[in-house]
Amino acid sequence: MAKVEKNTLQEMIINFKEFFVGDSVEEATRKAHEQEMPKEDALITITDRRMLGSKIKLVSKDNDEHKSQTNQGSESKERQVGGTNEQTQKNDS
Repeated sequence: MAKVEKNTLQEMIINFKEFFVGDSVEEATRKAHEQEMPKEDALITITDRRMLGSKIKLVSKDNDEHKSQTNQGSESKERQVGGTNEQTQKNDS
């Protein structure tokens, strides 16, 4: 089993709608003007988004499953220096 991680970077245009209450119009307007970040209860609408890119990288890989399916051992005669051709020639001599 393998595990990968994907990091995606997007640019978004978001509309926040909030309501401010005050004793007067001036006080409610002042509260709205002084706020720097939207509150948690703000209504959010994503009006536009653009994909900038993404990256996928391998996090972990379990090779035990694949060893029985593929020839990964160093004991394979074909993978040893000289391979089976030299061993066959030595046996024929």
